[in-house]
Amino acid sequence: MESIGTRLRNRRQSQKLSIEEVSKKTKIHSSVLEALEQDQFNILDYVYIKGFLKIYSSFLGLDPAEIIDEYNSLVGNKDSRVSLGSGPKKTAVDRIRLGEGPRPFFIIGLLVIISLLFLFFGWAARHKKKTISVTKTAVVSAPLRLETRKTQEVASAKKQTAFSQVELSPLRLGIRAKDNCWVQVKLDGKTIFQGIMHRGQSESWQAKDKIEASVGNASAIELEANNKILSPLGRRKEPLKNILITHEGVSLGKPR
Repeated sequence: MESIGTRLRNRRQSQKLSIEEVSKKTKIHSSVLEALEQDQFNILDYVYIKGFLKIYSSFLGLDPAEIIDEYNSLVGNKDSRVSLGSGPKKTAVDRIRLGEGPRPFFIIGLLVIISLLFLFFGWAARHKKKTISVTKTAVVSAPLRLETRKTQEVASAKKQTAFSQVELSPLRLGIRAKDNCWVQVKLDGKTIFQGIMHRGQSESWQAKDKIEASVGNASAIELEANNKILSPLGRRKEPLKNILITHEGVSLGKPR
């Protein structure tokens, strides 16, 4: 009996279609189509395999339900994550590392906001007290007020300029494939790359506000975020979704 990949390849060749033509019409990357025809399901993200098979088989005129049933029989009745080889059960430390526990950036941001509120109310209280004192004594001179206002305006302009420079700094992501691996990259919410990166291949991108990446095998790639090489992100053959890179740093886990 022919395998799923063999049936797809024979049907495509019988219609005298090239991989590139199918990729252009189905919007599936050519490297993903090649992996499907070679039955290399282990290098694809299990989240997308059935969707790829359904689109490709429908395009070729095959019965998608029959192809999906054959794929389910191939991987068994167990959850596809287990069939494709997931790592051991996550510990509490792993869940926090992968972003499933408390968000460190959220906590830090909350503390910063609370600190700023204390500073603001303290400044407001001192400013109010100073205004009452000046009103009673009536000794504040116009030149002094003008100089103080200029100093405050200059300081505010410097803060705004520094903040703008931080916002305008581009975010950078570099990926080097140590082995064949499925990769998806989004720049500011737009998908720029989705397909198989082959062993030894390197790619780099940059964005304004955020970069999102998902990989089918965490141990098969090396990430460099903002010119800094990151430590290994996961176990062998462990898929990672929604690696988020912003001006605040790098976080891992499910989308917020």
